[in-house]
Amino acid sequence: MSCSGTERVVSLLKTLVAFDTVSEHSDYQCAAFVESQLSQSGARTGIISEEVGGVQKCSVYGVFGPMNERGLVVCGHLDTVPFEGQEGWQSPPLGLSRRGDRLHGRGTADMKGFIAQCLAAAPLLKRESLRRPIIFLFTCDEELGGAGSRRLCPRLENLLPCKLPLEGWIGEPTAYRVLSAQKGYITFNVVVRGVGGHSSTPDNGCNAITAAAIVVEAMARLDRAWATGVGSVKDPAFQGSPTSRLNVARICGGSALNMIPESCELAVSIRVVPTDNTGALLQQVRDEMHSALQRAYASVPVTPSLQVSTPVITPGMASSGNASIERLLKKQLGQAAREGAPFATDAGSLAEIGCECAVCGPGQLEQAHQANEFIGIQPLLSGVDLIVNVCQAWSGL
Repeated sequence: MSCSGTERVVSLLKTLVAFDTVSEHSDYQCAAFVESQLSQSGARTGIISEEVGGVQKCSVYGVFGPMNERGLVVCGHLDTVPFEGQEGWQSPPLGLSRRGDRLHGRGTADMKGFIAQCLAAAPLLKRESLRRPIIFLFTCDEELGGAGSRRLCPRLENLLPCKLPLEGWIGEPTAYRVLSAQKGYITFNVVVRGVGGHSSTPDNGCNAITAAAIVVEAMARLDRAWATGVGSVKDPAFQGSPTSRLNVARICGGSALNMIPESCELAVSIRVVPTDNTGALLQQVRDEMHSALQRAYASVPVTPSLQVSTPVITPGMASSGNASIERLLKKQLGQAAREGAPFATDAGSLAEIGCECAVCGPGQLEQAHQANEFIGIQPLLSGVDLIVNVCQAWSGL
């Protein structure tokens, strides 16, 4: 890349980081900037705007090449996780700060670095030689369990100026490892209801927090079983965590020290191996919770009850291994092994509309969501040529 190209991608990243696109806020200004950059590069562009909870949320696209073919979608997300109250920042989160060979700022790794690369690569594409479209698509609300792409993808056919994409490249931070599968993500709440009363007469009530502790232990047992492959499918692509896993993330209950807690709420998530049965996993959780409470309160006259919310499901993804984008990325990056992402991305929603995806991008997963988040300068710069070369090669196949 030329010196001017180097300055451009860093300048683009600086501008992108300066936009406060924390998921709870509007990302319109950032989307408008991205749309203008793609438009100036010759793309057919559009901003897809919606109101969510009284906040304007936007996704943006830019399409190069012919419109009558199924193309490659190169996808990222505009939103970031919060930084207010996060201890340890040594420089302003919304300012791009260079320290050594690293650029620090919120979203540098996850995933404004990749978006800056795409914007720098867009004017370098040889548009006249594209035989199939290249679609840059940047979504909102990915950090909210992929909610943006879940809302967007079912409508995408009527929003894009071209046909639905055939394959996808998701630029999440993988340190340029090519991941051809990802775990899905399920979230739900469990409310344990007891019987309140004065704490001086505990036998007249039923302590919801005590009952919730039994439920938590039941889910911990189930998670340990899944980790050994009992009740869950093992997939060696997910190194270090080859099965579905369950996590009790938050617990809240009680109101005063002299009162028996009437209710206790648990927030629960499951990371699901894509070949696992989501419905069967959820049923195992329900059965284990109910059985544990029945055993614990078999001889007690006052018993607790359970209420489980409707789960929110972010789909997983497993490619066939035959996708051209996966082969091209592996060839460019010298990788052969099949690997999977233990986290969820927009690839799951794209897969549900028939788009086979690979997940690969600059930045390290360990940096995502951290104070002093950073991207290495060299991976940031080298990725521009990678995007140009892969997109040109894919379009010409």
